[in-house]
Amino acid sequence: MGEEFITNFWPRDYRINWAVKGFSQWLSGPACLKELADYEWCRFQALTFRDFQPSEWLNPSLVLRCYEFPIPTYYQEWEENEIQTSLEESAISTVAIFRDPDTQDLKTVEIQPAAFELLEQWVHGGTPENSARELSEQIHLSVGEILDQMTPLLKNLAHEGVLLHDTRKNTRNFLV
Repeated sequence: MGEEFITNFWPRDYRINWAVKGFSQWLSGPACLKELADYEWCRFQALTFRDFQPSEWLNPSLVLRCYEFPIPTYYQEWEENEIQTSLEESAISTVAIFRDPDTQDLKTVEIQPAAFELLEQWVHGGTPENSARELSEQIHLSVGEILDQMTPLLKNLAHEGVLLHDTRKNTRNFLV
């Protein structure tokens, strides 16, 4: 892809303000290029966020994306110089991109669509308890039963670093 950009779109003008003239034209090529650019921007955004606050339960560096192509897999293979994934076929991937709170390393975790939807709600001010209440009304299970079923997901998200602490520890306080 880089060779195609340099061969077909690289500016021939010596002035620095013309250096990226053909970049937007190049990005209008294959659809996967826009997603690759977005993925790189999300990684930068997660890497350069503000510091963690002790009161936060959801990782503030979290960026959620749904891609039509296997962008994270392709990107990882590209970094390792072992590209095996084709970006010609679409394969939807839902991902969480964030900075690990312990190591400060950048992480990308592919997540199931249902977990993606829950995290979207939580990023916009929701909580696991609110989600459990809403589900309780829809599927006629008690809030406690729903929270028990959510526990493996919450533990996994906490283990990965998406949640900064196990929200389940304080759940009963929210439900009183």
